Amino acid sequence: MSCLIMKKPFLGFHYDIARGSYLKPETFCRALRLAAQSGYTHFLPYLENMIRLPALAKACPPCAYTAADWRRFESVAKAAGIELVPHFNVIGHTERIIPSYPELSGPAERGRLDLDVTRAAARDWTLRCLGEFCEFSRRGYFLIGGDEWQPPRHLLARPGFDVAAAWVNQINLAVEFLAKRGRKPIVWHDMLIHYPAALRALSRKAVIAFWFYDEDSDYPALDMFKQHGFETLMATAVYGGGAPTMGRRCVNAQRCAAAAVKKHGADGVIVTTWEFARWEIQAFNIPASVRVLRGEEPPAAIVDALSLWQTWQKLPLDSAVAGELKARALQLLQAPEWAHCSDLRRCLRASLKGDAKDDVKSYTQFHFPQGRIYEMVAKRSRRPTWSPTPPVAKPLGGARSFGLKVESAAAAGDALRFRNGDESFTVYPKFGASLQDWRRGGDLLIPASMDGLLKQGALPGGYRSYSAAGGFFPIWALGTHSNPCILGQHPWRWRAAENTAGQVIVELNAEFAHASFTLRIGIERDRSGFAYEARAINKLDHAYGAFNFNLPIAFSLADVTEMKLIWNEASVRRETTVASKAQSAFWISARGALTLQRPTWTMQIEASPEQTAGYFTDWGAGFITPDLHGMYRKLRVGEETIARWRFHLDAHRPVSPTLPV
Repeated sequence: MSCLIMKKPFLGFHYDIARGSYLKPETFCRALRLAAQSGYTHFLPYLENMIRLPALAKACPPCAYTAADWRRFESVAKAAGIELVPHFNVIGHTERIIPSYPELSGPAERGRLDLDVTRAAARDWTLRCLGEFCEFSRRGYFLIGGDEWQPPRHLLARPGFDVAAAWVNQINLAVEFLAKRGRKPIVWHDMLIHYPAALRALSRKAVIAFWFYDEDSDYPALDMFKQHGFETLMATAVYGGGAPTMGRRCVNAQRCAAAAVKKHGADGVIVTTWEFARWEIQAFNIPASVRVLRGEEPPAAIVDALSLWQTWQKLPLDSAVAGELKARALQLLQAPEWAHCSDLRRCLRASLKGDAKDDVKSYTQFHFPQGRIYEMVAKRSRRPTWSPTPPVAKPLGGARSFGLKVESAAAAGDALRFRNGDESFTVYPKFGASLQDWRRGGDLLIPASMDGLLKQGALPGGYRSYSAAGGFFPIWALGTHSNPCILGQHPWRWRAAENTAGQVIVELNAEFAHASFTLRIGIERDRSGFAYEARAINKLDHAYGAFNFNLPIAFSLADVTEMKLIWNEASVRRETTVASKAQSAFWISARGALTLQRPTWTMQIEASPEQTAGYFTDWGAGFITPDLHGMYRKLRVGEETIARWRFHLDAHRPVSPTLPV
């Protein structure tokens, strides 16, 4: 494979130090030198409250870096030939800060603790922190975050409150402040995807770091941001759930990102790591990521062992599949490729064998014995709890019943209950048109989750307002798969477009700054499943669009080996199971239909090849999500996109050997 990124001027490694894996200063310096040796031009530590600024000191852990530490880091970076990039979140991800500075958020909040940026105290504090950091850091790029801001509840409850305007005002405040001091602020992209109205108002002095960490068909959002006048960086990741490790899932994602960089002319690349970023693992990830982005092959035995380890961590320790994965991973640890990765091999062996004492000894060699990750290593974090068999639904009475029943409640709003014989599901227009509680006979397909959401008292309009509603919902993807999707964070209007003895069709509508949307959900008497149509009329300049969907199917431990995913690829029938794939998540190259087969039922997802790039499949205790990703195309203002899918369910019938293409 040809070199894809070597000539790019910006190649950064982003290291999450804030989420509990607190690097000792000598390990930080070691990471700087390794990144420089590997070919990176920039090193971006994610800090949150790990930098002891005077205005932040009350929220810092005891081991937080000081101004003197930072000057030392910059000296090491300069000698190594790499730029050290300061970091401070100017909005979002302040849950470790607000408890020490409650005046920055306002009334007591449940759940996420984020800034109330309408308060003068929050704006003044932001500028004070940026100014203090600028006093002891060199000029250059400055990462200011901006991602995943969930406005405080009291703001969402305020009539006329505009999330996009509040976000962009705070970002522009920080951008202009830093630009006057010779800095180039880097902002994460995701709020712009969820609130596209902010695109027009955001200062072009901001550099957009577009992040997506798994596989997709393409990332044309890179081109959209460039066409809107922004310098744009592609942020891929060492990711996979749990500790960020360079498994097959990660290698495939980085290759996808590198291809998009080349295709859309991004101005640089960032390799990110998040949360469980132990040094033993990152010492391999740092050079291995450069190899992948250059089109080279990373050491196969190490990548495969890491893939097996990631998958093993998702399963109960006593399961047969976990035992097989563990044995295969331990065998791979004997390969000669590990000669230069002894710290990583030790870390994996201790984890796989349950040697907590050696795991802690390895960890504390490089990290402070403080923080959430240290506690998890020391206490051996619990595994997820799995149901051994598929969930059972209470059979419906009245096998010949058919139609639409509407039930209304103050909290849940209208519940649209579709019934077709022994099959039913419910749509909640008030909560993002979530479709859930899909059952047939005694089989549960999409679980019900509304009761849990209602207990939260969630309000519409926030980044994650209704994410806990779960269920099936469409995603309008502006050149990237988007989850959570803003379509699911607002109520929809609805009407019964057709309601006869043989057919029910419900139509739902919603208006957003970037597009107008119409959904049509229908059932036919004695025909299993449902038809789903999604329409969007684009309002955004330089937009790329496609309809994707989120489909969370109930999943048990038995399904790890017994549920088959079946598709056609170049007219050849393919099939796999989670156990045989042995990845924490994976891409299915199905251009069109996909079939899920459990011993008690077969579900066929009918989708046209012209609208289907593939299915990204994540899984865990209780769920599997074969999420369709659409084919992105550039859209004119006023242009309409239509996607049609059908979900068909056959009980106790094996799948036919030939599937529709």
